[in-house]
Order: sequence, then structure tokens, then C-alpha cells
Amino acid sequence: MSGGISASGTIYGDVTLTSNAAGVEVSGDTVNGTVTLTSNSGAGRTTDDAQPEIEANHVNGSLACTNNTPAPIDDGRPNTVNGSRTGQCSAAGF
Repeated sequence: MSGGISASGTIYGDVTLTSNAAGVEVSGDTVNGTVTLTSNSGAGRTTDDAQPEIEANHVNGSLACTNNTPAPIDDGRPNTVNGSRTGQCSAAGF
């Protein structure tokens, strides 16, 4: 992550998660930058973390997801994205 984070869950900068082994989740934040997930794999410790999750965020930049196994989900809590959506996160309403 570049930039900083406030106590209210606002991230001032980009969020980049690359090659993590388990339990990747970005949830309920405002990101004043781009969110990128690349080559993350595996499940977390709980059944809720069976795959990477990007849920209920407000992203003021773009959202890009590539080569994650399994593919990320929004867990039924879509993200608001002001920029483009690409790769595994390209579906409208993801």
C-alpha cells in the first residue's frame, strides 16, 4: 500500500496485494487510488475466507484483478468503482 490510512477506513493512495498465500480481503474501505490484486492464492483460516474477497469498497481509481486462484469475489457486497474494472474483477457491480 502506498499513502496512508485513516481511522475511518479511508486509504490515501493505492492498494496492491501480490503473491499472498491465504486470506486476502479488502472490505468496507474508501480507497483514494487504485486497487490491484495479482497472483494471490489459497484460502484463509475461516470458511468465509475461501477465496480472495474485495467487498463493499468505494474505489476512486480503478480495480484490477489478474491471476488470482481462486478468482476474487465480492461476497454479495458490490464495490463502487469510479475508474475501470479489469480482469477477474471486470464484471459490472463487482
